[in-house]
Amino acid sequence: MKSHLVLSLLVALCLFGCSTPVQQVRPGIQPIVLKAAETKHLAQGGTVSVPAGVYMPDFETEEGVYYRAQGHLIHKIIGITQIFRGGIFIPNPATEKELEQAKVYEAELNKINGGGQGQRLSLKPPRDFKDEGVWFDQQEQSGGLLIAAVTSPKRIFRVTEPFNYEIQKQQP
Repeated sequence: MKSHLVLSLLVALCLFGCSTPVQQVRPGIQPIVLKAAETKHLAQGGTVSVPAGVYMPDFETEEGVYYRAQGHLIHKIIGITQIFRGGIFIPNPATEKELEQAKVYEAELNKINGGGQGQRLSLKPPRDFKDEGVWFDQQEQSGGLLIAAVTSPKRIFRVTEPFNYEIQKQQP
């Protein structure tokens, strides 16, 4: 009986999980262009290489837009190389409320650090999702519902420095 309850909860988590709603891209969102291939370090470790070219907006969440690469992304970590379909995540600009929260956070951090004197405490803001990143489309892989729930294409791997992209201008 107890094992059935645990199994039911596990299945429900896999099927419904906690997720950010995905939606179609709003009208007016333009593709982005990387003029050269780039290799970036990931905050979680390793590197990712993304191809040059036009990245089309694929889908979006309340956090930002997911742009799909025309070619493959190459992920390398501790001697393992993996090739994925996917793309680049570009966050939405910060809202007024988020900018205000960042000011409060900065003021609190300055108080902790004694107004900038002596050794400084360095912390990231608690909601630091405004960094760019990459996402991998896991739908081509096998592994069942559990793997699909854990490896959602909405999972963002943050890069440690921004991409050098341009917004593609609309054709007249």
